[in-house]
Amino acid sequence: MKLSRVIILVVAGLFIAIGLLLVLGQNQKETYISITFDDGYSSQYDAAKTLENYGWQGTFYIPTDFVGKTYENISVMDLQQIKDLQLRGHEIGGHGASHVNASNVSAEAYESDILESKNFFEENNLSVRNFAFPYGDDSKKDIALKYFDTARSTKPCINNISDRELCGLTLVHQNEEYKSLTTYVNELRGGWLVIAIHSISSNPRSDVDITPEELDWILEQINQTNAKVMTIAQVRELNKA
Repeated sequence: MKLSRVIILVVAGLFIAIGLLLVLGQNQKETYISITFDDGYSSQYDAAKTLENYGWQGTFYIPTDFVGKTYENISVMDLQQIKDLQLRGHEIGGHGASHVNASNVSAEAYESDILESKNFFEENNLSVRNFAFPYGDDSKKDIALKYFDTARSTKPCINNISDRELCGLTLVHQNEEYKSLTTYVNELRGGWLVIAIHSISSNPRSDVDITPEELDWILEQINQTNAKVMTIAQVRELNKA
């Protein structure tokens, strides 16, 4: 065999090998899932223990005006429970002070509400780096992103780990997003799925809650994937690696 032909075959072989490595790399992209909870309901404190049974931590977005009180007639975790969650490795996130809808207030009022919440967390030695828009309203997202690393809406999609504006698949009792969870997790081939959950109740409000049985089902669906389950802050740290 002539030397030139050998060189051509070697070079061709190298290109094929590189191509295979690239394809394999694409098929083996890491997939991440973050389980987040909005509004700080007391039922989420027990849900955190359920996550821990899988070795996972969640992100809990809490409106500070309601800490230790009620929101929409449902009890909200008190300060000690929130601090305990953070000590156990869970993440506490910002959700404004009064759970204000961004479209209903001025930019100044919205920013003031966010700063009031941040001050509460800082005064109580709670580290808060990420935010979820109350009501999923991201109409004043630039304000939130001035103060937080990420801000999460309630729009279903797959994120990249470098994203600062995050989509969140909101799971509500028997709604379409809840039914489609299996499709989402089965089709993940790289990327970052953020799930949003509210209260967990045996008598769920049809537009916002899930049942304990549904929570168990959700976690088991996630457990059957090869995804890494991490908090929002943990996924964002990957950008610094």
